[in-house]
Amino acid sequence: LSSSMASALEDALVCAVCLDLFQEPVSLPCGHSFCQACIRRHWNSSGDCRCPQCRRAIPDPLALRRNLSLAEVAEQLRARARPSVPLCDACPATPARPCHPDHHMHSLSLEQVQEALKATKEGILERQRGIERLDAATESLRASLAQERMECEQTLAQLAESLAQLSGQAAELFRRAEEESVSRSAEIRQHLERELSELRKRENSWSQLALRESTGEEAL
Repeated sequence: LSSSMASALEDALVCAVCLDLFQEPVSLPCGHSFCQACIRRHWNSSGDCRCPQCRRAIPDPLALRRNLSLAEVAEQLRARARPSVPLCDACPATPARPCHPDHHMHSLSLEQVQEALKATKEGILERQRGIERLDAATESLRASLAQERMECEQTLAQLAESLAQLSGQAAELFRRAEEESVSRSAEIRQHLERELSELRKRENSWSQLALRESTGEEAL
């Protein structure tokens, strides 16, 4: 494999949570894969069972499917990157894992020095890629949160506008109801006053008639 293809393959075998080669990878229904321990730890800390990459909800987080193919390839890549030449009598030092400075090191051949240098450079590149992936994930999360905040603010503004409109409509309804009530009360009052006036006129007429009748009887 070319270095670019090998790098792409290694990136495909890296967990997006821990940014390291897969350990006991599991695949989610959306197709993304993570270390089993990483995805469970992520869900426990966030309290939201969604895919960290596409944000798709996972209906059954307990039914995680082991991805044996990814596990096998990741382990093979890990084994290839693990040097086997011991460099120290006191500890299992390798070119990728130097021993303690106080330990006695074997006299190194040029090939071993080159191997150690290569492993160190690969370690540096791996950490740099990890930092880049972490920065990209952080920037993506920041952009996502900014977008969600903007959408939330827009929704709140729309709700405030709708609430203001409803408040104005309610005030108009109450004003009209009050006007109609006052107008209706005035009409009823006028009607009652007219009836009262008529009744008083009748009362006066009946009183005069009663007075005449009473006077006529006394004259007889």
